[in-house]
Amino acid sequence: MTTSVIDNAGDSIFSVDKPTDYFALLGTQVGLLPSSSYTGNCWKKIDGEYVVKYTNTLEASVDTIGKMLDNSLSQHRMHYAKCNPLELQTNNKICLYTDGTYKVNSVTLYYLKNPAKIDIKATPFVEYTDMPKHTHIEFVKVAA
Repeated sequence: MTTSVIDNAGDSIFSVDKPTDYFALLGTQVGLLPSSSYTGNCWKKIDGEYVVKYTNTLEASVDTIGKMLDNSLSQHRMHYAKCNPLELQTNNKICLYTDGTYKVNSVTLYYLKNPAKIDIKATPFVEYTDMPKHTHIEFVKVAA
């Protein structure tokens, strides 16, 4: 899990860099706030400040992103302060698309990381510590 720095590429496109040890994405949680152009009254306020809403993203591909952005009923469009940004992965970035009425405030990535390399010839007696301790016993059980 990592929280990433968000780059703005306009009012409706946000991107984050994938971590250097990234292998596969398990999920993305985003914190959302209304943009400065938001004029509705559905977003909750406390002491005059908007409350960050946390939600998941909707996966898109290069083939489907255009259709999803054009669809007026898509879940990435805000309806009564409920929305899910579209997520498009590239080689080293994750792009998040909104409808412009809300912005991405924070991004938390849940991912599998690349395992550490081991060299059994150079260090045959060094314990592999890249996984949690409880998984070691389970691997031994499976191997036995």
